[in-house]
Amino acid sequence: MELMPNIWKVKCTVGRERLSALCLMQKFADLFSLGTVLKIKSAFAVDHMKGFVYIEAERQCDINEACQGIPGIYVTRVALVPNSEVYHLFSVRNRTPEISEGMWARIKGGNYKGDLAQVVAVNNTRKKVTVKLIPRIDLQALAAKFGGGYSRQKVAVPAPRLISSSELDCTFEVGTSNPVYNKLLLTISQSLVSCQEKRAILEFYFGT
Repeated sequence: MELMPNIWKVKCTVGRERLSALCLMQKFADLFSLGTVLKIKSAFAVDHMKGFVYIEAERQCDINEACQGIPGIYVTRVALVPNSEVYHLFSVRNRTPEISEGMWARIKGGNYKGDLAQVVAVNNTRKKVTVKLIPRIDLQALAAKFGGGYSRQKVAVPAPRLISSSELDCTFEVGTSNPVYNKLLLTISQSLVSCQEKRAILEFYFGT
């Protein structure tokens, strides 16, 4: 039966896991070129284990020597990984399902927490998505706020519902000179898909 390697879990700065492993490998190569050999066999990071770098070595003192002088690695917080857990470090985890346009999601926080939303745009570079959902806008409270009658007292979150043009006409004075116009544009932007759709809605509501 093949023996499990000694893998040590060493605390490091969160976000510097891979960099810490690279620094260890670079230190090994630099010292090896000078005729000195660090007594570690490998160093690696595991994506789903934040704040730790893993080092293969026989003894803890070898870990201390290898990590000495490398910022962001805390040699006072070292633990030997149990043999039963070593396998999981090298197992491949299933990737998170890709998010694509048309998928449905639930809002996790804010006034729309728990609401159903549809993904309409995905920005993989910035790791952001744009969704559309039924707005929760209290038109009477919005009109009172910009008309000087707004109360700072916390009110209940409005129920989700679609807003008709006739309701807007009754609540606000139609026209771009209305001081509520720009604020409503910002509010609507939280629940619509694109700039073109926002403009289309405002043109429909305000005739601009």
